[in-house]
Amino acid sequence: MKAKQLRELIIRPLLEDLAYSGLIKYSPVAEDLLIATACAESQCGHYIRQETNDGYGPAMGVYQMEPATAHDIYRSWIKYRPSFYSYYDTFSGNLYCMEYATFMARVHYYRVSEALPAHNPNIDVYLTSLGEYWKKYYNTEKGAGTVTGFIEKCKKYGDFV
Repeated sequence: MKAKQLRELIIRPLLEDLAYSGLIKYSPVAEDLLIATACAESQCGHYIRQETNDGYGPAMGVYQMEPATAHDIYRSWIKYRPSFYSYYDTFSGNLYCMEYATFMARVHYYRVSEALPAHNPNIDVYLTSLGEYWKKYYNTEKGAGTVTGFIEKCKKYGDFV
């Protein structure tokens, strides 16, 4: 999938709808972070299921979110916020559904208490700050991803320039 299409057809409309619904204020940085996450996690949709020795993996969809993570977001956060639950309830609950996966990835980042990185016109500085945020809060210290790999994939698959 082209990052521009993911951005224009899925991410931006969903983020604008979340803002219109009064749930999460629209943020261009959040839009960039979601594109960057998709680039780093699945090469922007090049694959949508993490492969393991048995042919299956725990991570699914364009953001490679694990079902256990999605369940935790629902169980510990969404179900206690009626307006978010109502929005969540419009989706199929399938991480292969790009709108649902985008919603869950955005909520995952939204729950983080640290503010999103600031936009920086220097693309290398900006991608580094997004990569550090992604590594800390999405890929985590246990994940195999690196900030260097994040930046390389964003430059290869993303639309940041």
